[in-house]
Amino acid sequence: GIGGRPFNVMERVPGRPMLAELFEQRADSGQAGERFARIHARLHDTPAEPVIQAVEDAGVPPDSFSAWQRLDHLERYLDPPEFEPHKPCMAWLRTKRPAKRNPPAVCHGDFHPGNVMVEDGAVTGIIDWPGAAFADPEYDVAVTLVLIGVAAGGLFPEARPALEQFMGMYVDAYQELRPLDLHRVAYFEAMRCYVA
Repeated sequence: GIGGRPFNVMERVPGRPMLAELFEQRADSGQAGERFARIHARLHDTPAEPVIQAVEDAGVPPDSFSAWQRLDHLERYLDPPEFEPHKPCMAWLRTKRPAKRNPPAVCHGDFHPGNVMVEDGAVTGIIDWPGAAFADPEYDVAVTLVLIGVAAGGLFPEARPALEQFMGMYVDAYQELRPLDLHRVAYFEAMRCYVA
C-alpha cells in the first residue's frame, strides 16, 4: 500500500556489482562473458514450481509474472490515435508469438552485470527483481542481449567491440550449458526492443 503501487523489499547482500569488478580489473571480455553465462544458466536451473507456488500462496496470480502479461499490459496503451503507428508492431508480435513451452524458467527480466553481486570471486546475490517472469530462458537471454548490446552499446559506443565479444562468449557458453532456440531469442529481442 505504500505509494499505492506494488513493490518488493529485498534482503541486502554483501559485495558489489560484477560490473564494477569488470571495469576495475579490465577483465577479458570473453572470459567475463563465459562466467556471466554460467551464473545466468544456474539461475534458469532453479526449479520454477516452488517459486510459482510461493507466488500463489502470497495471493498473486502467477500469470501476472508472464512475459505475455507485459505485452498485454502494453497493448492497453495503444488505444489513443497517436499510438496508431505502433499497432503493426504489436500485430507482428502477436502473430509471430512462439508456442508456449513448459515448464517455464525463473527469469530475472533485467539480468546484466550491474545486478549480479560478487565478493571474493563468488556470487553473493542477484538484485533488482521487479522485471521477474516465469518464461522461456530465451526470454531472459534476449532481454540481457538487448540491455548489453543495444542499451549499453548505445550509451558507450566506444565499448561496442568489447561488448560484442562479451555477448558472443555469453551466448556460446550459455548454449554449452543449456541449449537455446535462437529463433525464440530473436523474437524476444524484438519484443524487448518494442516494449522499450
